[in-house]
Amino acid sequence: MRQTASKVRFPIPERVTRALAQLSADLKNARRRRRMPMAYAADRALISRSTLHKIERGDPGVSLGAYATVLFGFGMIGRLEQLVDKRWDWIGLAQEEDRLPRRIRSAADCEVVDTLPLHPTVEELQHVPREGARQIGLRQEAGARLERGRSCRA
Repeated sequence: MRQTASKVRFPIPERVTRALAQLSADLKNARRRRRMPMAYAADRALISRSTLHKIERGDPGVSLGAYATVLFGFGMIGRLEQLVDKRWDWIGLAQEEDRLPRRIRSAADCEVVDTLPLHPTVEELQHVPREGARQIGLRQEAGARLERGRSCRA
């Protein structure tokens, strides 16, 4: 007789459980607003009806991929794409800002040329934060030096 290992479930924090419950309720309401039967919504998301039922109950054992396909089936995948966008990562941005160098030497200015385009487009400039505007100026200055035939390290 073959024995199967049971899934080990770690305790889930209460806040995570509440967030999953809210997400599952929102997905269920989204399906109902669209007047979709469960079978049709499951087919559209390429999952089984029982998996959709688990999602709508907030079961933490359902994979993120299943949630993503349901969002895709409802035309809401863009929300998932923005989930961990750096604009919403206040802690990460604060830590990154603390690690920024206090002084940038001229040799470091030339290294920026390799990582960023020399002449940004208008669309790129619209999305540049204020701190990045200085980098663009340094990059263009270093690029002008390179175009004149002088290397930055000389």
